Amino acid sequence: MNGVVPDKLILEVQVGLAGSSQWLNMTMTNELFAGKMTGPGGAARKYTRFYATDYGNNERIMVIGRRETGNPEPFTFDLNLPDWISRTTYDQIKQRLEGVKNIRLRYYTGDYANATNYKKIKVWAGCVNAARLGQMDGDQIDGTKKVDAQGAYKLPQEADEFYEIYPLQVSNLTGTVSTLAFTDVISIGFPRSAGEVEGEDVNNDGTKEYIAVTLKDGSNLPHLRWTADKGASWADVTLTGLTNFDATGVAKVGENIVVSGSGAGGGLAWAKWDEVKAGTATWTRSTNIAGGTVVNKVKRISSTKAVAVGNAGAVYLSEDAGKTFTSAGAAVTANNLTQIAVVDETLQWFGGASSTLVRRMNGVMSLITVTGLAAAINSLAVPNTPNRGTQIFVGAADGKIYYAPNGTVTAPTWNVRYSAGSGSIDSMAFAGYEGAVLYFNHVNGSTQSRIYRDLSGGKLATDVEGIGDYTNPANASFNAIAAPVHDVNTLMIVGDLTGGQGFIGLAA
Repeated sequence: MNGVVPDKLILEVQVGLAGSSQWLNMTMTNELFAGKMTGPGGAARKYTRFYATDYGNNERIMVIGRRETGNPEPFTFDLNLPDWISRTTYDQIKQRLEGVKNIRLRYYTGDYANATNYKKIKVWAGCVNAARLGQMDGDQIDGTKKVDAQGAYKLPQEADEFYEIYPLQVSNLTGTVSTLAFTDVISIGFPRSAGEVEGEDVNNDGTKEYIAVTLKDGSNLPHLRWTADKGASWADVTLTGLTNFDATGVAKVGENIVVSGSGAGGGLAWAKWDEVKAGTATWTRSTNIAGGTVVNKVKRISSTKAVAVGNAGAVYLSEDAGKTFTSAGAAVTANNLTQIAVVDETLQWFGGASSTLVRRMNGVMSLITVTGLAAAINSLAVPNTPNRGTQIFVGAADGKIYYAPNGTVTAPTWNVRYSAGSGSIDSMAFAGYEGAVLYFNHVNGSTQSRIYRDLSGGKLATDVEGIGDYTNPANASFNAIAAPVHDVNTLMIVGDLTGGQGFIGLAA
């Protein structure tokens, strides 16, 4: 943006939660700039301070600590709508502004009608009406007002959250980090202030830390790479003891790192994260999972629980942070399972070969039919919010994203939310408040990948923007993406060998 924000902006509304609708003009096209928004206020935070007597300094009372207490206040602002708008427009706006919605200001150049044409976007999410429509703002409205002093309907708003969206580009960070293909990557960062974590002397926004895993090397050992600086540098950890183990997945479960693997030495193994960082880790195979077991993915459920999937419909559960895994029960399919999406401890999804989708709800596994799907499931995603916990997104080898809003019913209702063309949707990730954006990776027929970001958080269609293209940066397909859950402007990408090096990219 070069520090310059265009002077053109448009006020837009998304009816309902993220993913429920497209972003819409606040008014009809011929009255495009009729809606106005006042500068937001509110959002105060409250802190409690703790005091003690300093007996070594004249018994002075001093602050020894503080913590945030209570709930932060909502953002507040007014939407102003001129009282001269037509009845049709008035009714349209009134309907759009009822209930919960998201409000955004989109700064743009050129064509305003393109929802992905922007230089910067400011979003106030979870807005509700703080008063009934009918309040007026402006001069007299009895016919004596001046022509240049129009009256306006004032509709006060309260908003839960605020975030900004910036245009992204994919930077190629591959360098010479690894001569092995990367198979999975996760984000493990969280926002914190300097001093909250020992040894950190700068604030951390939570977008800096990632863990990735690779296939086995020439000595038949896989590697783990981790970064604490957003991919600028990576530490290398050999998974010693896991011979003939092609790492297929990684999860941070409590204080442990858990890896899944296939091949002659496949299975599941774990090590302490602190020891991994220190370079002293001992990798231990998870109890009950024999070496050579094909395990295609592992995911965190909670700080103590993890779930993994494998061939022939196998599902494994751990309740001790990956040290021990047991079967989740009799397989409900003979097809290989390769993908996992976790809602919470009561609901998880597994996908794989031959259109197979398995739902595990309250401990019971069921085979779910995805209407219209006749291809392998290559990715799964669920919004990272309890308010959208019944939704499920399926990325398939036919280049389409399938969606069901009611994933917990016996027979969910499915529709195709997006088609990227021939190829496959190989990875997806939600990020931001209520799953504000959805990232996905499309691999074309030439095994080249491109990242997309859906600014609607799952409604897709005209709110989808491409980031880079299939040859910029050059790649031989991306295998996994990781988005910090609280941030909408950062995505880590890993993939197959390009120019003899495992691909690493950063969309930011």
